[in-house]
Amino acid sequence: MLRAVTSLPLPGSLHLRLRETGFVYYEDLCDGKGYGPEGNKLVKQWGIDEQLKRLASVPPTKSALDIWQEECTSPHIVTFSKAVDDLLDGGIVVGEITELCGAPGSGKTQMSLQVCVDVQIPRSFGGLEGEALFIDTSSGFTPARLKEMAEACVDHCQLVAFHQDQEDMGQQIENFTVDAVMQGVYYVATHDYVELLAAIYSINDFLHQKRQVRLVAVDSLAFPFRNGILNSLLRTRLLCDVMQELRMVAVKHNVAVLVTNQLTTKIGPGNSHLVPALGDSFGHYSNQRLMLGNLQRGRYAAVLFKSTRRQQSSAEFQILKSGIRDCSVSVK
Repeated sequence: MLRAVTSLPLPGSLHLRLRETGFVYYEDLCDGKGYGPEGNKLVKQWGIDEQLKRLASVPPTKSALDIWQEECTSPHIVTFSKAVDDLLDGGIVVGEITELCGAPGSGKTQMSLQVCVDVQIPRSFGGLEGEALFIDTSSGFTPARLKEMAEACVDHCQLVAFHQDQEDMGQQIENFTVDAVMQGVYYVATHDYVELLAAIYSINDFLHQKRQVRLVAVDSLAFPFRNGILNSLLRTRLLCDVMQELRMVAVKHNVAVLVTNQLTTKIGPGNSHLVPALGDSFGHYSNQRLMLGNLQRGRYAAVLFKSTRRQQSSAEFQILKSGIRDCSVSVK
């Protein structure tokens, strides 16, 4: 099927000049083997060689079986709560976007810090042995809290290594220290939506330099957009662009992307209820969406109400000094 040059995402002046010089279809410029003499001259003269190459590149085709096998073997980042990990089919998925929604005090930041620690667990212990990038928009990042979680995680792995008595575990646990875990979390603070956008669009270059990073956490994505500076249409467009960029980052660099979102009140006819902030279109970009809530006596709930691989379900967990844990774990 021939593609008209007017369908190419080029300036209107170039569309006109291409048609004036006799190039009605893209195939007139390029026959699949390369540009003809006249086409090559025009492409270089106008500086659109790279643009046309991207247009000509055909995305690879995969079978449904290939995609299913990739999903089955894709790595996960554990949360140290088996109930939450089972809810997510193994933990926070690498290569996808997971969204945590909840009111203040529901455990969103605690979960984000926990995963920043857990992504660094050595491979011999079933971890990814990676690093994390934490983008903080609401000043919720607490190094002292991260250190507490790191100490508990290191102690746990040392205990496992002692009981397993395997050589590879013994070698890797020597380098898995609290200082190493703290060093493996890169922190970026943003103070408004402009700085947040700059941070988001710099992630791609950052990951080219720091190839060990396997997790990008944004806490919270909603916070800079809730002060009413932007009208709803512009805010929606910017948020969709941001989520599209984060999705590209997740797939291209094979990293897990974790974003937190707040709640807002949706008023309907005769009633009102809490829903995730930022609008309905925002939620379509997340592969998994969890609603977190604070229950009584130190218990928390995680409700999975959107997933590409699991049905809706819920789990309970608790937040201890050591971090995120199952409710069956005794308080220490």
